[in-house]
Amino acid sequence: FAGMLGILMAGAAYVPMQAALPQKRIRYMAETAGVRKILCDKKSREMIAEIPGIICLDADAFEESPQETYVQVTGEDLIHVLFTSGSTGRPKGVMIRHRSVSNLYQDMKHVMRDIDGAVLCTANVMFDIFIVESLFPLAMGNQVVLADEEEMLLPWRLADLVKCTQVQFLQMTASRLALCFGNKAFREAAQELRLVIAGGESLNPGFVETFRECSAGRLVNMYGPTEATVCTTMAEIHPGEAIT
Repeated sequence: FAGMLGILMAGAAYVPMQAALPQKRIRYMAETAGVRKILCDKKSREMIAEIPGIICLDADAFEESPQETYVQVTGEDLIHVLFTSGSTGRPKGVMIRHRSVSNLYQDMKHVMRDIDGAVLCTANVMFDIFIVESLFPLAMGNQVVLADEEEMLLPWRLADLVKCTQVQFLQMTASRLALCFGNKAFREAAQELRLVIAGGESLNPGFVETFRECSAGRLVNMYGPTEATVCTTMAEIHPGEAIT
């Protein structure tokens, strides 16, 4: 996360990857996006094979230092290149520009207007919704709580995190939300949530009723393809109303 912020402050664009991906895919992504350097920790470095023309930088070797300046960019500059799942063939790199992210932020800061506490980040950095849980809250002055892999998988562990950090906002796919709210500990932890965003899938009317029984917060249904910068449609959902 700190590395991503450093890349942006340096005026560059980032391509999020995971060392656990097949080596063939990592190489394809790097070559397709024109990656020049790969920033990773020691463990990830050991998992990534050499790629001709690309330098691997050890993140652990860098010293922390206060940085108050940053390189100016324009709205046309890229902020990142995100690769799709490749379910219809080879994954394609979607080039997202600063102006597109800024445009989305103008809307999202109003959606998140009543959040003055912590924001939970459960999205993988490779997914487009990650910026809604990380860059946007930081821009608004909110604390960002990063869930680890176990907390992302186990609703009761996530419930503990929500409770102890007093999280006010989270977003997940509709099916993942249903899984979490099926857990008693999570339903109890969700009582203090002010905003929950469901995205990526159809929202079940039954879940809306379950959510309302647990929380007085707002439930927003959101959808959009990566190519259109995270989301293009959203609506606040209330029990008994049609879900569009």
